[in-house]
Amino acid sequence: MRLRTSFAVVTMVAGLGVPWVASVTPALAAGSICLTETGAKVGAVLGLKVTKTSPEVQGSVTVCWYQVGANSHAVFVRVQTHDTLSGFHADMKTAKTYKENPKTDTSFSPYPAFSTSIGSATYGYTYSVTVLKRSTEIAVGATGATLTKVTALAKKVLALV
Repeated sequence: MRLRTSFAVVTMVAGLGVPWVASVTPALAAGSICLTETGAKVGAVLGLKVTKTSPEVQGSVTVCWYQVGANSHAVFVRVQTHDTLSGFHADMKTAKTYKENPKTDTSFSPYPAFSTSIGSATYGYTYSVTVLKRSTEIAVGATGATLTKVTALAKKVLALV
């Protein structure tokens, strides 16, 4: 089962107080990335105070949610193994469908990558970066942080996979 979600929209919606519910299967795989990329480390890169980390695992997809203030989905790190270039392109198409303004990001070369943004000056912006490294796709996003900081976190996570 493939879990594909437009995370900038999910984070934005979560930031507005609408809960996102997913089936969570406890697994040791969640501990791997979520324990490595602790809330303190993620917060330091983004310049945010992360108060809680919540891992979710569905098959080959692990998502680490990081709480900032009352927003339990303010930041995410998503790792999906066994992905393909066509899956990556489908994610980019989905981001376009949800008007997340996907833009190709060459700073991750030789790996394909794109960044997204959604929001407004009134409510704030949510930025994300998605990168395909061989057969592993990572996506990192945050509300309340700049795209530059989200990109820095994505590069840190990419080095781990």
